[in-house]
Amino acid sequence: MKKIICLIIAALLCLSAVGCGSKETEKKLADTSKEIVVILYDNDEYNSSVKDSFIENINKIYTASKLKISVKNAEGSDDKLSSITSKINVENTLLAVPIGVEASLAANKAFDGAVPIFFANVANPVLSGLMTDKTTPSTTTGIVSTVPANYIFNNFVQSIGSNSVGHVGIIFNTSEIEPMEITNDFKRYLDLNNYYYTETVVANTLEAQQAASKMVYKSSSGSSVIGDNTPDNAAAARKYQNKQGGANMLFLSGDSVVAGSINEIAQILNGSDYYVYVNEPKEIVGKNFVSLKPASASVGKNLADMVAKYLNGTSINLLPCQTADEFDEFAYFDKNLNTTPENSNNQNGQNTENQTGSNTSQSQ
Repeated sequence: MKKIICLIIAALLCLSAVGCGSKETEKKLADTSKEIVVILYDNDEYNSSVKDSFIENINKIYTASKLKISVKNAEGSDDKLSSITSKINVENTLLAVPIGVEASLAANKAFDGAVPIFFANVANPVLSGLMTDKTTPSTTTGIVSTVPANYIFNNFVQSIGSNSVGHVGIIFNTSEIEPMEITNDFKRYLDLNNYYYTETVVANTLEAQQAASKMVYKSSSGSSVIGDNTPDNAAAARKYQNKQGGANMLFLSGDSVVAGSINEIAQILNGSDYYVYVNEPKEIVGKNFVSLKPASASVGKNLADMVAKYLNGTSINLLPCQTADEFDEFAYFDKNLNTTPENSNNQNGQNTENQTGSNTSQSQ
């Protein structure tokens, strides 16, 4: 008899749980009847591609929910952007998806925390004033446009194939916060993985050119390079095998001092075996220059996945900023040649006359 009573109670509890689940589902469907507002500043090709990918992927996830998605485009007008964001009805808005810095700042100012914001294509939301910490969101989070250090280095390793890693050089100026953060992340990655590198801080364009010249000379001559960061621990020091030679890599910071020296540095490196990583595709001015940029399709999908987690009940506080999963590689080639780099497919890239974009996905 006791066994039967227990079974009846268990059955009632299950029915109660199902009822609660149904109510929660109904609540979510009611919430998703509100609008998701996608905001664009202009018709930028890259941001438009991110928008298309986001809408496609979020609709795939919620095929039965009939999400209401509206797209607002300011057509490059600051006044129109301000007008658009100020007229958005907060009560009827489920969340906002601004793409690009301008749209994100306008949404942040207009909503003032009243609407959850999931941005895309913002390099540093903290420096931009969108967040106080990328890992602990309050009402704003999203997909940042920076390229993680491991992707940068792994792209180099894949490019040199079976060759060993040789001298790694880093040239930077310390006056700009965002480029310094990217440079420090790269240095930190090399330290954690026990790679030897030479770093040179430059104050002007002439010093940047001189630093590149010294690195090329010392690397080619085989002489020791100043700035030795080999640890005292002998076991760890043995891991710094790239001191012994191999394919060379030069990381150029995206700060204005180094960027202003880019053409002269390219001339200095002409004929060397240096693989040169630059922060922006537009800075690709030499044959071994490369850059990475988050693939727009990946950004849109990652953003849709993040929004889906939120719609499924995950608090925005538990959704820290993320980077994309895939990146497009931009590389230089001589336009007078009849061939382009292997595996080039010109996907999702804003390519200049001397550049080609090829999609590359690298595990972290």
